[in-house]
Amino acid sequence: FEARQISVSWASPGRINAFHIHPKRPQDEVWCVLEGSLLVWLADLRADSPTRGNRRSFLLSGEAPALLFIPSGVAHGYRAGHKGALLLYAMNDQFNPADPNEGRLPWDFFGADLWAEDRG
Repeated sequence: FEARQISVSWASPGRINAFHIHPKRPQDEVWCVLEGSLLVWLADLRADSPTRGNRRSFLLSGEAPALLFIPSGVAHGYRAGHKGALLLYAMNDQFNPADPNEGRLPWDFFGADLWAEDRG
């Protein structure tokens, strides 16, 4: 992984930044939450992947920072926790405003239940 761009983003409490994918060029990402928390969902859309169609969630938290690698071809999105979240992320492709490598999917593309609050 060779970082081409490093960015920081603030997600307000409860914000859903639903699924997107990078359809034009391969783009891997590494995410780390520095403050607050994010419920992150990944959905494997890679045609040649043995895990194609699998969905998996991860809880990233500033209380126990960890790195999450998101390979190219895996749709990803998040819901911020009740305190919001400060996300640091690196990409191996640089954003080009003249030719954005963004493919947005509807927030409920993989089911609205993914974003339901877990009340235990």
